[in-house]
Amino acid sequence: MAGSSNPFELIDEGQGRYRLEGELSFATAGEALKKTLAVFKDAPVLSFDLAGIMRVDSAGVALLVEWIRRAAQAGTQLRYIHLPQHVKAIARVSGIEHLIAAGLPEAID
Repeated sequence: MAGSSNPFELIDEGQGRYRLEGELSFATAGEALKKTLAVFKDAPVLSFDLAGIMRVDSAGVALLVEWIRRAAQAGTQLRYIHLPQHVKAIARVSGIEHLIAAGLPEAID
C-alpha cells in the first residue's frame, strides 16, 4: 500500500546477504515478494537479516514460508538471521514453526 509508514526495503549487502527493513505485512507482502524474486536465481546460499523488520503479521509469516519454498525450488539454502520472537510465536501458534525453523542458522548443521 502506497504511503505506508514502514515500507519494505531489500538491501543487498553482497555475497548472498540481504538486510530486510520496514515491515512484512498485508500492505507490503506483494511488493516484498516482487523485490526478492530475482535473488533466488543462481544463489547457493542466501541470508535474510530481519533485524530491521519492525512489524510482521500473518501475511509476513506466509511470505517467510513462501521464500523457503522458492529457495527449495531453486536449490538454495535460505537462512533467516535475527528472526523476531513474535514471528516465532506466530509460526508456533499457526503450526508452521518447523517450516520457519528450517531457515534458522541454529537449525543448520
